[in-house]
Amino acid sequence: MHKIKEYSLGSVKISDATLSKNLARMSYRGEIELAGSYETYSNLQRRMHYSLGHHGRRALRFELDRLEHTLALAKSAGLLDSPPPTPVDMLLEDMGLPSANV
Repeated sequence: MHKIKEYSLGSVKISDATLSKNLARMSYRGEIELAGSYETYSNLQRRMHYSLGHHGRRALRFELDRLEHTLALAKSAGLLDSPPPTPVDMLLEDMGLPSANV
């Protein structure tokens, strides 16, 4: 939950119930998959660890290509000098993937 707030620069707020529902939907669609066991903090709280599934990697690649194209258009139009790291770049770095700006 804290990473969502960090990556969205505070613009996305999501409840536990909404997050749970969306994780279940994404898991069913093959966008994410359970990555091993989970940590238990109490009888009521547990932290599940997920990784991108096949369909999630394809969706991420499509979105990154779209964003790269948009960024290239903005740069060629002179709208950007040297942009700071984006939430997408921060997410990719946390996942050990190359930046979209490479």
